[in-house]
Amino acid sequence: MNKNYIKTSIYTAILIASSVVVNNYYGHLGVFPLDTFLFFDSGSRVLDGQIGVRDYWASTGILIDLMQALLFKILGVSFSTYVFHASLMNLILTVSTFFVLKKFKLNNIFSFYYSLLLSFSAYVISGTPFLDHHSIIFSILAMYCFFIAIQSKKNIFWVLVPFLLFLGFFSKQSPAIYLIFLISILSLIYFLFNFSIKPFLSILFSFLLCSAIIIFLLIKNNIELINFYNQYFSYPASIGDLRMNIDGFIKPFEFSRYILKFKFIHLSYLFLVFFLLSNTIKNKKILKDENFYILLVLIIFPLLLIFHQLMSLNQKFVGIIIPVLFGFSHVFFLRSRNLAKTQRSIIRNLLIFLSAIYIVYNFTSYVDNRRFMELKNINLKNAVDAKIIDKKLSGLKWITFLYPNDPMTEIKLINNSINLLRANNENFLLLTDYSFLYSIIGKNIYTTSRVHDSVSIPLYGEKNFIDYKNLFIKIIKKNNIKKIYIMEPVKLSSIKEIFVENCLTASELNEILKLYIIEDSCIY
Repeated sequence: MNKNYIKTSIYTAILIASSVVVNNYYGHLGVFPLDTFLFFDSGSRVLDGQIGVRDYWASTGILIDLMQALLFKILGVSFSTYVFHASLMNLILTVSTFFVLKKFKLNNIFSFYYSLLLSFSAYVISGTPFLDHHSIIFSILAMYCFFIAIQSKKNIFWVLVPFLLFLGFFSKQSPAIYLIFLISILSLIYFLFNFSIKPFLSILFSFLLCSAIIIFLLIKNNIELINFYNQYFSYPASIGDLRMNIDGFIKPFEFSRYILKFKFIHLSYLFLVFFLLSNTIKNKKILKDENFYILLVLIIFPLLLIFHQLMSLNQKFVGIIIPVLFGFSHVFFLRSRNLAKTQRSIIRNLLIFLSAIYIVYNFTSYVDNRRFMELKNINLKNAVDAKIIDKKLSGLKWITFLYPNDPMTEIKLINNSINLLRANNENFLLLTDYSFLYSIIGKNIYTTSRVHDSVSIPLYGEKNFIDYKNLFIKIIKKNNIKKIYIMEPVKLSSIKEIFVENCLTASELNEILKLYIIEDSCIY
């Protein structure tokens, strides 16, 4: 057994351990109900035969539902299994990055270094399965396959590119859709100047196979094409169109918003820009140069991620790409032949120093204080073990921004609500951000969406509201539902105009739980 194999195995083992252990720790620390449990109940629902689009509104994240259901099936329904899902994605990205950097001739130590930084900054910000993280990770993996396909000329990697982009898209449409367009355009140019029939057919075969699988799954699960289009394409596109035209997202165009806020992203690809420019000037056959296409993706994709971040309402998460960019900057730095020895030493040390500074900054500013969970200024030592709610949540250190100084009060209200809901033997609708209650209480709970915020479902007056309303009414009628329970912070306004005015009889059951009885002939 050679020494290089032993070193590679040791580095890989350390990366696997760091990816899982660090994410597992922070995934169990703190709660932001809307995001933390986004796929917990939906994973359980899939196990019970329910599926997004057909049985509840799912404008994104269909693949994550299925992945979570599979893990629940194998490992059991628990919060630890749920966090392991995110840890597994963290592991896959980290280890893949290590081997890809090695594939690009970066030595073991530096490949390990940048990958280790990635393990501390990729999924750890949220710690639990999240839409954007899955989409970005699958996109990065597709990007890697695109690079290797160009460099190695192996057709299997051309096959994997569309497959991974599909996985990213069905995790969340953006940012995967941006990379789909970018790689599609660059692939067309690449084949125009470097045409080879087998790689071209490999991409075409993969695309057609993925499309056939989607169509098969739609037919097999009795999902109507129009409903799939309305939920997964039409509604998300309307949200994007709206945000493009109002202030607070893309506008205003300010230096602080576009440059300073994302300074580490810009710094991480800066050397790649210099390398591309110098290489382009000297190379008359640049469109035949494989490095040209790799560099363009590495420079343009982070800019698209910045656009995606500005279009979202979430805490900053696109820093996932930064250790990757620093790693590839190091790769292309080694390919620079016109640098003096002193210059090479300075650039190498600068890449190492800046990447280390970024990890320290990111870890202290976003990870350790659970900023993504809106817990930045909250004393996390006040958290209590959520096994008090149910053993499925054992190990979760419960504290939220809703009850930052007294998590036990929130837990008591949740437990009281669970007892009240369990006492109801009829089918009922539950609208809540505490999307673990179905997994705890049972099958007589129905929902119309994973969550009920202003982004996940169309509200009155928005495009596709009628489609959501029709699904809402269908669920009520199909399951003979007469009662709707709403748990704060979800409000009755989330279902405004679905019912005729004054046709719901309301009663307050506790501080966070309200019951609404649907009167006969109440639904439009």
